[in-house]
Amino acid sequence: LVNLTSQYGLYPIFLEPIFNIVGLSVLSVTSVMGVLLSLSFLFIFFFLNRIIKNKIILLLGFSTIVVYLLDGSANPYPYFQYWPIRTFFPCLLLLLSSIYFKGRNKMLYYALFIISALSILWNFDSGIMVFISWMLVLMYLEMYNTNKKVMITKIIRHIVTGIVSLGLVFAGYWVYSFLRSGQLPDLSLFFQYQKLFYEGFMMIALPFPHVWIVVVLIFLAGLLLSIKKWIGRDSDWKNASIFFLSILGIGLFSYYEGRSHDATFYLPLYLPIILLIIFADALYSIIVSNAKLHGHRLLFLMIISFILSSPLGLIYKSGEYYNWSSIGLSSFFEKSETPLTRNVNFIKSNTHEGEEIVILAKAFDGVYYGESHTRSVLDIPSFTEVFFKREADYIVDFLRCNMTNKVFVYPFSEFYAQSGNDLVDIRINQTIKDLYAITSTSSEDMVLLLHSSDTLEDCK
Repeated sequence: LVNLTSQYGLYPIFLEPIFNIVGLSVLSVTSVMGVLLSLSFLFIFFFLNRIIKNKIILLLGFSTIVVYLLDGSANPYPYFQYWPIRTFFPCLLLLLSSIYFKGRNKMLYYALFIISALSILWNFDSGIMVFISWMLVLMYLEMYNTNKKVMITKIIRHIVTGIVSLGLVFAGYWVYSFLRSGQLPDLSLFFQYQKLFYEGFMMIALPFPHVWIVVVLIFLAGLLLSIKKWIGRDSDWKNASIFFLSILGIGLFSYYEGRSHDATFYLPLYLPIILLIIFADALYSIIVSNAKLHGHRLLFLMIISFILSSPLGLIYKSGEYYNWSSIGLSSFFEKSETPLTRNVNFIKSNTHEGEEIVILAKAFDGVYYGESHTRSVLDIPSFTEVFFKREADYIVDFLRCNMTNKVFVYPFSEFYAQSGNDLVDIRINQTIKDLYAITSTSSEDMVLLLHSSDTLEDCK
């Protein structure tokens, strides 16, 4: 937030100490994301294990969540921007809040405020929903208090604690940023992407009719059940977890509501599936105690048939999943050459470790920097995430005045043709054409360019 922005939040700052130890590469990034993803699933499993009585329903339900992650995007490549970046803190809070609801531990109470505040820095989209949901569930718990004066006092205390926690976390980041850069961060940059998207950039309207209506009905059912329990003064800790899940789910489902593409529909489905698992377990307990409740039996059969279909799908697609795994493992152990690895070697042969360069690529520029052990001299996000004119202006100005830093372009034939494949801004292509000369070419259409002009005009 001083000289660089990040569309997906400040999570790199949290992970930087890890990469300082293990190094930055495709393998290290994938491994760290894999650990975070595994932890997210563990948090979900431990939560379900606490709240679900029937272990068969627990295992079937949990496998359904796993299957929906594997099958949701119809390819073997995890979408790290959501899993685990937008799921890690929601899953962590889901587990820890259930522990708090049951024991009301004071230390955990304050820890959850700090964690939920940190989640906003980690990723604003999911973090703000985590923070709001935590505040609302605490207010929900206080609504059970029949003494209105005590209830209002405690609600105000929760609000004040939340504000103080948020202030401490953001103040801590400001101090960290100042000690590191000598400048205070620009908080407006933290919200720039949300502002851009909510103004309509890349948004897709909700389709109707569509299965998303069922998801909303599941969340509403959770809320209605929580309200019913509150009216009946049933203050069981499980009710608080259902309320928290429902509020959090509604908030996080805005990810799909804003950009209503089928590919994004599957990503937040883990929360309504968790609610369905809880409903199935509760219905099963009711049916066992009273076999005459035919309506409950029908609803249970509907939910369990959905939950059961996913493990069957897992068995049906086991060959496909095996192929994904075997291809990945063979690529890892055999170190086979690909166009990407050949381009990495090309960059390595023309640079030294830690050298500041420019890589103009339609995709994988982060991979090229990481694997070649170079860094970008441009303080911008990946080229696939350059959305603002000021960023394009910065790139053009740098390229126009750059006399020392090497520039790599890929794929050069498409880049030079200007056939609808311009990198961010056509001015970048034109600047390269006018001022740069090819000094070396790879076998995969990547080129090394250097500034060809002897004099620079209007450059500071």
